[in-house]
Amino acid sequence: MNSEHLKLIITDDGSHSILNLDLNEIYHSKYGAFQESEYVYIQQGLIPLMSELEEINIFEFGFGTGSNLFLTMHAALNKSVHINYETIEKYPLPPSIYNLLNYPQLKPHPEIDIAFKASHSAPWNFEIPLLNNFTFIKWQLELNQYNHQRQFDLVYFDAFAPIKQPEVWTEQILATIYNLMKPNAKLVTYCAKSSFKKTLRNLGFELEKLKGPPHKMEMTRATKLA
Repeated sequence: MNSEHLKLIITDDGSHSILNLDLNEIYHSKYGAFQESEYVYIQQGLIPLMSELEEINIFEFGFGTGSNLFLTMHAALNKSVHINYETIEKYPLPPSIYNLLNYPQLKPHPEIDIAFKASHSAPWNFEIPLLNNFTFIKWQLELNQYNHQRQFDLVYFDAFAPIKQPEVWTEQILATIYNLMKPNAKLVTYCAKSSFKKTLRNLGFELEKLKGPPHKMEMTRATKLA
């Protein structure tokens, strides 16, 4: 995406996010990009699985700034779990934006800082190791073009809000996501819109009502029924 349509901003917890000027939409919560990602995707998604599985396949819908990847690497560091992380992003950030992201300054670790920079500059559609226990591949394509080799234990669904990007919250998209997932796999997202949750139930997900991150009433965690 052209950097002219993007503006780097500081959220309330000091972490960077991006304002998409075309959509007038922020990539994260204005109250804290790290705070939101840490709570929704790491605490409510990844951490419970790390006590159950030795290998976790993660699929992220919407790579964006890479904040979820960055925090996932921190959570997995020195843990006895191997993570295979795949993400789709149709409109990647340009180097003029991602090179300025302040995540490594806020949560520094030499090995992860190098891995995070590598994730943004890495070639598309090609798997690379980021850490000893962490592989990564990013795909620049539409979801219907994605030819997956893995089934996933965990989905980070991190698209723009339904009111801004309704085309990615459809039953067709969510059914495709459902089919990528193993039985009993989890989907986590900041969104708790009633129509979205109804679609998930219709597809065969079991939903939990969870408290949302700060300044948000609810979030969604959905389990694909066996």
